[in-house]
Amino acid sequence: MTMKITAKALALSDIVTRLQESGFAGDSIKDIKVNVSWKPELLDEMDNWGKRYLGENGHLWKDEPSKCGEFLLNALKEPSLILDLGCGYGRDSKALLKQGHYVLGIDKSEGAIIASEKELRDYIDEKKAFLISGDFAKTSLIKNNFDAVLSHRMLHLPNTEDARTIIDNIAAALKPGGTLVLTARRHDDFNKEQMKWVNSKNSNDNGNTAVYKDRPQHQINFYDEDRFRNVLSEQFTDLSFEPGEEIESVGNYDENGKPVMSQFLRVTARKKNAEETQESTNQDLDTLEA
Repeated sequence: MTMKITAKALALSDIVTRLQESGFAGDSIKDIKVNVSWKPELLDEMDNWGKRYLGENGHLWKDEPSKCGEFLLNALKEPSLILDLGCGYGRDSKALLKQGHYVLGIDKSEGAIIASEKELRDYIDEKKAFLISGDFAKTSLIKNNFDAVLSHRMLHLPNTEDARTIIDNIAAALKPGGTLVLTARRHDDFNKEQMKWVNSKNSNDNGNTAVYKDRPQHQINFYDEDRFRNVLSEQFTDLSFEPGEEIESVGNYDENGKPVMSQFLRVTARKKNAEETQESTNQDLDTLEA
């Protein structure tokens, strides 16, 4: 066990160098520190998510790990290297780090990275945690490197094209046989009081896409099992689904003063190994020839 922990620590300690070699370099690499010059009075300069994470109710889903985090806490029995995609303020990363795992968190929002840095400071100092600010639809990481990838309630935010790119990048980053666990909001999570349906420029999104009435830049692309299978089955196997719910966010109440709940679908999957990938390719070729 000690040798495995050492190997993981070494793999993570030079992760910045390996990221740079993979073409992901520059100021966006947040290996130890974030912008320490940030002050609360600069909140208005943040994007929408940054304002929410760094505002009064910054822990939007409280402090307990998500359903994705809970799954990995139970599934991973030895120290593992985990990619927390859309890490937010770090609630899943923190729970996994406490259990002895190593985590690389990435989020598109600079505010999320600042919030996570506050939560994970000790683990960052110990080189058990790293944080990166970046759009994963435009970012490729070290190939075949991570034991697991988690992403809670993030995949419904990008459009269909970007979501497919994100899945491709996840598959590339995972080791063969690695675990993927992610959630996205279900169609029955549409809230007619707070949302409206929209027609996306991408015809594949029609009937799946809504926006919030008070923040139209906040787009939701809902998922069901078929949509998940459509984007995952080429590179993943052993798909398993489980519905779940949690508060939509702290401070979001319905007209009766009750917390608005968010309905999501959790999928777990395993990245195909080389033999399984080749088998799938052969089956596709047979189908085309037929």
